[in-house]
Amino acid sequence: MVPAGDSVTLEADFEGVPKPEVRWYRNGKEITPSDKVNIVIEEHKTTLHIPQVFRPDGGKYEVRATNPAGEARSSGTISVTSKSHFGFYYHKHDSVEYFISNNNVCV
Repeated sequence: MVPAGDSVTLEADFEGVPKPEVRWYRNGKEITPSDKVNIVIEEHKTTLHIPQVFRPDGGKYEVRATNPAGEARSSGTISVTSKSHFGFYYHKHDSVEYFISNNNVCV
């Protein structure tokens, strides 16, 4: 599980002769690089990076490496949860001091 707003990086190693063509999929649909998703393919490793995930980004992610000899696949599921807000804010108004912590006010 990944909190909404956090980043996610998926990696996969591959090899083959001839060098495989590598593609990433989410819920069966091919992912293309964009300002929201970065895909890097190196000599024997590929990385998919999402700088900020949100609920719609959840789902089954799969990487496929294909060449004339065949295909290899690896997959996993990303579940995106609500972001937890920890911490507090300290305020002083006139002579009253209070903390706001997780949307609760403590005087």
